[in-house]
Amino acid sequence: MLSISKLIAAGTVAVSLLAGASQAATVAFSALPTAAIPNAIATSTTGTVFQNVTGSVPSVRRSPWLDIPVDVGVNPNAATSYYTSVSARSSATYFFGTRSSFSFVWGSPDLYNTIEFLVGSTVVDSFTVTGLTLAQIFPARFGTNSATVTFTNIAGRGFFDSVRMTSTSSNAFEYANIAAVPVPAAGLLLLTALGGFAALRRRKAA
Repeated sequence: MLSISKLIAAGTVAVSLLAGASQAATVAFSALPTAAIPNAIATSTTGTVFQNVTGSVPSVRRSPWLDIPVDVGVNPNAATSYYTSVSARSSATYFFGTRSSFSFVWGSPDLYNTIEFLVGSTVVDSFTVTGLTLAQIFPARFGTNSATVTFTNIAGRGFFDSVRMTSTSSNAFEYANIAAVPVPAAGLLLLTALGGFAALRRRKAA
């Protein structure tokens, strides 16, 4: 598992679009929260996923609350410092319903961590760590190995209904405090109207 400090030294880390949509989401990085909140239980998993665990197990999983600034206030060894760890060749999928943004605490980002946004069974945006200097993403104040990551404007369309977290080739993808914000009521009305227009067009074409 690569540490943030090693990635900064390598100067090769960023979040970028991998595949899928023509427009990537907006990605913002911010300081860690002051409390750990249990993650939602994954709707489905593949392989080995440790959900809402605490502490670290060498060569298996590493708490995203480690190596954080002393003023953050989350004790990585506390029984309430929850996080989820997706092991190698494993995934966790969360169905939220229609949502407009997604955020989580990302612990020690690795090149094999992938985040996919879905509408139904279709992947509309996909992200991994690659390309830019980590110092631009994780200023020292956020801690050496973790930060809060927020995705908005998913695939340029502004909404999704599921998120899949995958660790492809090695242990592990560790994250905490996942949260998905619902689309505002006005936005839902617009989506419904657009869906109606699309259905009407299909009917006329038939």
